[in-house]
Amino acid sequence: LGLSVAGIVALATDAAALAFVGVMLGLAALGSAAWIDARSLRIPNSLVVVAGAFGVVAIDAADGGAGSLFGAVVAFSPLLLMHLVDPRAIGFGDVKYAAVAGLVVGAVSWPAAIGVPLVALVGVSVARLLTRVRRRAFGPHLFAATVASIALATWIASAGGSA
Repeated sequence: LGLSVAGIVALATDAAALAFVGVMLGLAALGSAAWIDARSLRIPNSLVVVAGAFGVVAIDAADGGAGSLFGAVVAFSPLLLMHLVDPRAIGFGDVKYAAVAGLVVGAVSWPAAIGVPLVALVGVSVARLLTRVRRRAFGPHLFAATVASIALATWIASAGGSA
């Protein structure tokens, strides 16, 4: 897998292509972590670190700078606050996941990173209202929110706005 990833990155000769590859591979790692979380209620640190590395590559290629890193802060801050108030409400793995998701979203548009915690919290709240399941994996909701935030930021940018 490492050689194929290195080959894909090597094929991305221009900055936009490298940023795209970084975001997509970051999403692949986050999606894998969310799938594992859905099955075991655990988010593997190794996949979060890999997604973070791809997020940094995407930010560097997109020349996002420190503003893009702000996406991580925007995405994880509300969840960190929730974790500090009541650690049973949200695990620290979810906080780390949100930080890396914000990093990946920040490579596209850091303001869109606010969608990560907001959409995920709405999604898990609706799911909780509709079912009686008490313990619920939050990673899949964070992943869906990450994809939605990137899609929205890309759509706004393609429509001529500045996402």
